[in-house]
Amino acid sequence: MSNIIFKNVCKDYGNTQVVKNLNLEINPGERLVLLGPSGCGKSTTLRMIAGLEKITSGELYFGDKLMNDIEAGERNIAMVFQNYALYPHMTVWDNITFGLRMNKLEREEIEKRAREALKILNLEGLEKRYSKELSGGQRQRVALCRAVVKQSPFFLLDEPLSNLDVQLRNSSREELVKLHNLYRPTFVYVTHDQIEAMTIGHRIAVLNKGYLQQIDTPEKIYNNPVNIFVAKFIGMPQINILRVNINEGDILFKNNRIKLSDEKRKLIEKRSEVYLGIRPEYVKVNRDKTENSMKGNIAKIENYGSQKCLLITINGEEKVMASVPNDSDFKRYEDVYIKFSKKNMLFFDIATENNIEMEQ
Repeated sequence: MSNIIFKNVCKDYGNTQVVKNLNLEINPGERLVLLGPSGCGKSTTLRMIAGLEKITSGELYFGDKLMNDIEAGERNIAMVFQNYALYPHMTVWDNITFGLRMNKLEREEIEKRAREALKILNLEGLEKRYSKELSGGQRQRVALCRAVVKQSPFFLLDEPLSNLDVQLRNSSREELVKLHNLYRPTFVYVTHDQIEAMTIGHRIAVLNKGYLQQIDTPEKIYNNPVNIFVAKFIGMPQINILRVNINEGDILFKNNRIKLSDEKRKLIEKRSEVYLGIRPEYVKVNRDKTENSMKGNIAKIENYGSQKCLLITINGEEKVMASVPNDSDFKRYEDVYIKFSKKNMLFFDIATENNIEMEQ
């Protein structure tokens, strides 16, 4: 099995460049998620792998083989589209086996692959139905089944779960991971949903405006984002980004002094201002004042089921989001004290918005 390598790849549509100088290596057998907002270039990147989009400049390799001019039908990839792309005049069985028959596989081999895939994806008994007779979840599984039977080393998925309801999406994510564990193809998965990215990917490649921002494990991207864009895009509720002053190595925030550890002081030395990033779960809320805590007022409470999120105003203006257990009895408009976890603070440069620690 080969790796997939992008070397300085660009993709233009007329005067608009949608993928910009992409350098990326996808390891054999891994699940890589391309994550980003609409228009960031993630689907275009996937389609360049598939051969459905021509590369404007740069080089794409499968292993040591240059793929720029190799036609899509010769790349031995399996692809699942957002709209499923099933043949409406064919039954489930015919949709699944059509590609295998076109490739002239032996009848016994077609039967074996199809039966195995139908069992894995819980489609047994639906073989004679047409797509109009299937639910959205069943159509999605047929599309997956059609890709699985190809037994390709490359499995490309372009937002395949976006048309499903929440419950079906959750179960379908489990099925995708199970499929990968069985066959171990190289998964490249496109989504704008960070939950899908965090639960499916071995690694996540975050894109924005055509540029690759960061590629790493879900844990590292969450805990150590390369810049403010990545920090905000990953995590729900969203990270707090606060502009703060630095005075004698400590933070000054709305007339509150927050003392820092020696390690954090060294990190931001010689700066007068930084952006402080702190995720809501690392904002501690108490009714009593403690060292380094700041007085605030609860402006809003959102119930997320497993937790509550408190929107707290400091000095009546700056807003900080804090996560608390769902059984907490805090009330709206109540005065509270908040404290930031020192070890979980992130600092971003004012000018570049890059993570200062990662620039060291």
